[in-house]
Amino acid sequence: MSRGYRVSMDPLKVAHTNVAASDELCIQVSLLPILGEDRMRELVREALGAEGWTRSDDGSMHKTVAPGLTATLSADGTSVTVSMTAQRAVSGSAANAAEAERAAQHNAALATDEVRRVATMALAKAEGDVRASLDGSIQRVYLKALEEKARSMGQLHSMERSESADGTVEVVLKIRT
Repeated sequence: MSRGYRVSMDPLKVAHTNVAASDELCIQVSLLPILGEDRMRELVREALGAEGWTRSDDGSMHKTVAPGLTATLSADGTSVTVSMTAQRAVSGSAANAAEAERAAQHNAALATDEVRRVATMALAKAEGDVRASLDGSIQRVYLKALEEKARSMGQLHSMERSESADGTVEVVLKIRT
């Protein structure tokens, strides 16, 4: 013997929210005083500009290194802050809208730690590349500063640059006074 059953279901209500978390690190930009401090900072800005950094109205510079990952040179040129922001869409479902919203908020709270960990890991992964890029720029700043200093002391006769296997750079400037 069989019986027929009739089941009616109300559709589930779904609520959506976004979770975002960020992390940052700060790299100090210390320069040897080959030229005046203002000139050295301007040379840093020129070197970073040549690498695609964009100047802002407040004097800072920034560059998007990867999606969500931004490097910013402070307005005074003494530090670079690298920040990473990660986002994730989260949802919750329930029989009514209020419960769906509570479920979405609960899932968002659970996802926040994961999103923060993703941001921190991406920042740690990119730190080496950002530091290497900054080191290359600062090395070019020193070369330019040494050349300017030599020219201010007399006529620059020659400039030789050599790099050893361990990455050490040697610059020999010959000037006539």
